[in-house]
Amino acid sequence: MGFVDMQCPKCGAKIREKCNAWAYGSPIKSCPKCGSEFIDKRFREVAVEGFDTRSTDPVLYLKGFGLFLAFTTVCAVLLVFMINFMGGYPTKLVGCLVLCAFASLVCLVLFICTKLGLGEKDNAKHLEESEKRLQNKEYVKKLEEYGYDIPDKYK
Repeated sequence: MGFVDMQCPKCGAKIREKCNAWAYGSPIKSCPKCGSEFIDKRFREVAVEGFDTRSTDPVLYLKGFGLFLAFTTVCAVLLVFMINFMGGYPTKLVGCLVLCAFASLVCLVLFICTKLGLGEKDNAKHLEESEKRLQNKEYVKKLEEYGYDIPDKYK
């Protein structure tokens, strides 16, 4: 769980709202200070827009793993070369090696979690919440006014 900061377009009030990693939720926001309503396109109404591929596509993380593993390998080869032939090494290269190795592991863990469907329970919860909001005809009408293409089953 994280936070999203936004600013009311009418009064300029700073607003902070809790959100999940993918910002699934209603894009229609209301200013607690002046009461004006506005749209925040960073939020996804998943029953209308679908899920972010980062929460459903393991191949994305597998590609990231491969890319960072390649960078890790290049850094390791350069480090060994510099130590053996130049007698020293830049500390930035060690930093790159450590960061790339860490990023590789993060991508591998995310690949495994996504492949095993560990996020499907959360996605199902977000879809259920979205569908519940879309049962409100006034809410659907507001989304349409903001330019959202609402599937017929929610109209």
